[in-house]
Amino acid sequence: MQTLYRKYRQGNENQEELFKDYEKLIKWFKDQANSCHYCEITQSQLNEILAKRNGNLTLSQKQKRSKGTFEIERKNPQVGFTIENSALACPICNNAKSNLI
Repeated sequence: MQTLYRKYRQGNENQEELFKDYEKLIKWFKDQANSCHYCEITQSQLNEILAKRNGNLTLSQKQKRSKGTFEIERKNPQVGFTIENSALACPICNNAKSNLI
């Protein structure tokens, strides 16, 4: 869990509030059931899609920032990164949501 914590923590200054309490964050992460908040795809299902698409998650050949891992996302973009306002999102849903807002 420490490795996972460091992976998500690295380079996310705007998520400082979310990372203040390690134990609370780990509990939140476990409650996410390792699935996307929006489409409920699991990491293993996402890995299968990545393998079938040669690592490309977009309809175009343009590469996105994600390498096929879940991202910590704000449910309501008007509110900061808090435990209550955060969810795991697959890169497909996160990119789709970004395009809508």
